[in-house]
Amino acid sequence: MKLSTVTQEILSDLQSAVRGIEPALGDRLAQVLPLASGTVSVRLLGLVTDLSAELSGVLPTGQVEVRLTSAETPELVYVAAEPAPIAPADDGEQARVTLRLPLGLKERAERAAEDAGLSLNSWIVNQLTDGLRSRPREAGHRLRGFGKA
Repeated sequence: MKLSTVTQEILSDLQSAVRGIEPALGDRLAQVLPLASGTVSVRLLGLVTDLSAELSGVLPTGQVEVRLTSAETPELVYVAAEPAPIAPADDGEQARVTLRLPLGLKERAERAAEDAGLSLNSWIVNQLTDGLRSRPREAGHRLRGFGKA
């Protein structure tokens, strides 16, 4: 799907609709619509980005990213999640923590733990372990998501 093609189709449909109601206004609109092309393309890309975020939110693992294969063509790519680490072995020392969570977050964590085949406690330990693990920085730069200027 090329953004420029979809953009031109939308603008052409808009012009046809206006011309059907008021032909003179449709002619004037034809002069202004090319100026809106960039804005419409950016809005379409924003829509695709929002849809990928919604898709990512309902996937049990991984995420959907929007990648531009060219300036004209967005591509949806599924990126698998890293496998969940196994809970660290018991080193003999443990600490008890009382954790207060919003009910919705607790329910989501319980579902994620169940999907991973772990107890809620083991799942939380895995998430903390993974979050606190130092990760080497990759060389170069990698952009993710979609920015608006």
